[in-house]
Formats: sequence, C-alpha cells, structure tokens
Amino acid sequence: MDTLHARRGPVINRVLLMAGIAAVVIYVVGDILSALLYDGYSYLDQAISELSAFGSPVRPLMVTVILIHDVLELAFGVGVLRVSGRRSLSWVGGLSIAISVTGIPTHTVWAMSSRGMEGIQRHGRAVSGIVQLSAEWSSA
Repeated sequence: MDTLHARRGPVINRVLLMAGIAAVVIYVVGDILSALLYDGYSYLDQAISELSAFGSPVRPLMVTVILIHDVLELAFGVGVLRVSGRRSLSWVGGLSIAISVTGIPTHTVWAMSSRGMEGIQRHGRAVSGIVQLSAEWSSA
C-alpha cells in the first residue's frame, strides 16, 4: 500500500502541473473562438473583457472558458505548492491560486457591460449579485 502511495504522488503532481499548460491552451482557444463568433469584434478596437461582458453574444462561451481556465489554474497553483521545495517558488503557487479564486467572481458577477449598454444596468447587476450572495451567506 505504501508503494502505491509513493507512486501516486509524482503522478498527481505531474497532472496538477500539466493543468497550467491546459489552462493556457483553453484560454487561448476560447478567446480566439469567441472573437470569431462575435460578429464585428475587433482585437484592435475592443478590450478582451468585452467577450465576457454583460450583453455580449459570446458571454456564455467565454464565461465557461474562463471558469474552466480558473479551475485549471487553481490546480496548477496547488501543484506548484506541492512540489516547491523553495520559498522562492512557493509564492508562484500561492499567487496562481489567488488569481484563479478572484477570477471567478470578476467575470461572473462583476463583469463589464458591452458597448451600448448603459452603466446603470451593469452596476445594477453587480449590486444584485452582491445582495444575492449576502442573502445566501446570512441564511446559512
């Protein structure tokens, strides 16, 4: 049994670290695909965050891509923490985890509005999301 655990550790670490590569690939492919599907989208004239903005025709796709990316980046951060023997490398794992955890609400609840949408709609949705989360937390 101990030999099985000894062999699993390096395999798990390798899978967690490979999640970092997968995260990059998923994000790049999702970004390119979303830009191609967004009629009139221009990398030169629009911010990349407009792909996941409220009102964007590709928002469901891009939010899904971002959530998958964030989960993979979280796994990568855990992998870095597991294999890092030096403090100088540990901060990379911690930073990766922090970025992935903050990315989830940033692109789902507090996303920007697409061009042409009034700012009040964007802020109304953000406030609505905060109120909903607060209600869920207080009832738990």
